[in-house]
Amino acid sequence: MNIPFDSPGLTGNELKFIADVVEKGIEMGPGEYSRRAEEELSRIYHGSKVMLTYSGTTALEAVCSLMQFKPGDEVILPSYAFPSCANAVIRAGALPVLVDIEERTLGIDPEQVAGAISPKTRAILAIHYAGLPCQIEALRDLAGKNYITLIEDCAQAFMARNGEKRLGNFGKMSILSFSSKKPIHCGQGGAIILNDASLYGPAALLRDRGTNREDFFAGRSKEYSWQVPGTSFSPSEITSAFLWAQLQGAEGIIGKFKKISDHYLENLLSLEKAGFCKLRQKDTDVWDNGSLFYLLTRDLSERDKLIHFLGKAGITAQFHFVPLHMGPGKNLAKQPAPLPISENIYQRLVRLPLFAAMSPEEINYVSDKVHLFYGQNK
Repeated sequence: MNIPFDSPGLTGNELKFIADVVEKGIEMGPGEYSRRAEEELSRIYHGSKVMLTYSGTTALEAVCSLMQFKPGDEVILPSYAFPSCANAVIRAGALPVLVDIEERTLGIDPEQVAGAISPKTRAILAIHYAGLPCQIEALRDLAGKNYITLIEDCAQAFMARNGEKRLGNFGKMSILSFSSKKPIHCGQGGAIILNDASLYGPAALLRDRGTNREDFFAGRSKEYSWQVPGTSFSPSEITSAFLWAQLQGAEGIIGKFKKISDHYLENLLSLEKAGFCKLRQKDTDVWDNGSLFYLLTRDLSERDKLIHFLGKAGITAQFHFVPLHMGPGKNLAKQPAPLPISENIYQRLVRLPLFAAMSPEEINYVSDKVHLFYGQNK
């Protein structure tokens, strides 16, 4: 049996909606399908304003641009993160400050954040790893007490909740990713969530190349002109049509990911109880989206051996982020303290295959091979 790491799924309506765009005349965006998608995302995120972008990276760059950083400003973020997070901060003119994560959620550690706050700190960038909430309420309180902005990276956490509140509704701004590696996708896409409605105007100017395009087409301005420095981050209508099809089936798709993730947990729990590995935490007061499934081996050597063993069985497994402070780019950031947990997690984390069309037989096959590996490597 050969099992890929992922396999982007379709709802069945993607080509239908794309054909509709072509028949009506292709728009650069935002057009009809962009508006539909943004309205649906706004509904999901409790009425917050949402704008589509052509990638999650672009969404990060947009929210950092809206911060209007000044030279010397700092943004605290976890080192265990994708490079786009640090790049967005740098491209917006601020300095990334890398701090450690905590092992329970693999999210940024509020205690480490508190120790890194300085008079130059303008924002905290919190990442919800694997669709599980980091300690977002503690981070929100910390940001409020220090008059700094909380930004959420929900690239892996679409539709996940902390209690009754969506992840993405805690910060002043948040981002989503709809790349083909995510449960809900459009090949390459993203969105920004604006929980502060006053940011919508500046965001529209930024999106529309610094022009008052939206006001002009809405009849609120007689002329269409350049107002401020801007860019262009709207996806094409073809991309938005694909995303609209995905959003119509979003609850079902996310439900499948969640079911598969829970199936893995059930199958592998005995290995954790025996001390062979550690699994992600299952919290009763949160609703994760099952966007990815990982286990933690005992050390780096075991991680590499497990990935190799699964590969020989036709199973593609992967490790994940190399901490930002461990690469040559570390000189572009500030590191106030050692980051032992980030380094430890990097050396131990293995991601197992997970995609919506994955069958129970495939889940059991992967699980059985993991059991076999530990049976041979006691």
